Amino acid sequence: MDADTEFLEQITDESHVIRLSYVLREDDYTYLVDGPLADLIPDITGIEFRKRFVKIQKRLWGEEQVLVLGIRLKEDLDQAFQPSKRCTQMKIETSDEGRKLYKMEQKLTLLPEYTEGLSNRYA
Repeated sequence: MDADTEFLEQITDESHVIRLSYVLREDDYTYLVDGPLADLIPDITGIEFRKRFVKIQKRLWGEEQVLVLGIRLKEDLDQAFQPSKRCTQMKIETSDEGRKLYKMEQKLTLLPEYTEGLSNRYA
């Protein structure tokens, strides 16, 4: 399987649709990311929270591509946040040149008691 096919299978569901990712703020620089975007944090080049999208840069079909993926925030949810196995913590830092850096902090191991705590926290 080539890298393009593998990448597309990673970010799509069984219907070949890229679903929205959930981005939940823990503090000014730390976010929980759940969904297709959880594995793509190092590829993020920009986030527009107000407009609900994230730009990522990825090599696809032999060229560097900028992909725009939709996100949902806490205020968009009509129910408590239920993280999946793809939930990742993201840190936003600023470089010496003033550029934002998006870093994958850790993959979260979601034990039932931790998931329950997250659900209550973001409900």
